[in-house]
Amino acid sequence: MKSFERLVLAYLKNITGPLLDPLQFAYRANRSMDDAVNMGLYFILQHLDKSGTYLLKFADNTTVIGLIQDGDESAYRQEVEQLAAWCSLNNLELNTLKTVEIIVDFRRNTPALPPLTIMNSTVPTVESFRFLGTTISQDLKWDTHIDSIIKKAQQRLYFLRQLRKFNLPQELLTQFFSAVIESVLCTSITVWFGSATKSEDYRERFGLLKGLFVLLCTPFKNCIHPE
Repeated sequence: MKSFERLVLAYLKNITGPLLDPLQFAYRANRSMDDAVNMGLYFILQHLDKSGTYLLKFADNTTVIGLIQDGDESAYRQEVEQLAAWCSLNNLELNTLKTVEIIVDFRRNTPALPPLTIMNSTVPTVESFRFLGTTISQDLKWDTHIDSIIKKAQQRLYFLRQLRKFNLPQELLTQFFSAVIESVLCTSITVWFGSATKSEDYRERFGLLKGLFVLLCTPFKNCIHPE
């Protein structure tokens, strides 16, 4: 459809009146993406001109990393306190309900550490958490993350099968696979793939190859994990 639009774009601009659909920027002459962005920002921010309206700041995915050495947590807890103080100074509020703590300790006998407290709220300690689409585990292994992305990719294979039933061209199926399924399997792959174990690597490959099999693609040399 997009290719067809490009072919008739010049013709549509000539027959589209200036008063027809003023929010349409693609088919109107002397209009561009900048006009669309400016219009969108105007509608989003116009409420700020009214009295009693406040501009809210929002910060997400804030991470604090600290080193606990010889059982001394003072430096780590000081970092957390400084973050809380900085947020308060800059009119930001930490959402302690969505804050978790993960402790990475490879010793056999791990001593119990006192719970972390932020603004009189106890932060729960978890074995894994999701950060920017990547699941990080306490043991720094990638089983949980790979299982998660394979499950997500397999769910999307259903839509690929449905598209095949409609006899879509192979090129469109390949584009759908790359955009919707392969993109999930390749999420932050430069972070975790190099340190994945052999079994983890094989499972991730299997998820991709299964999608390629559904797609009936023969040139496996274009796989994201070339031999």
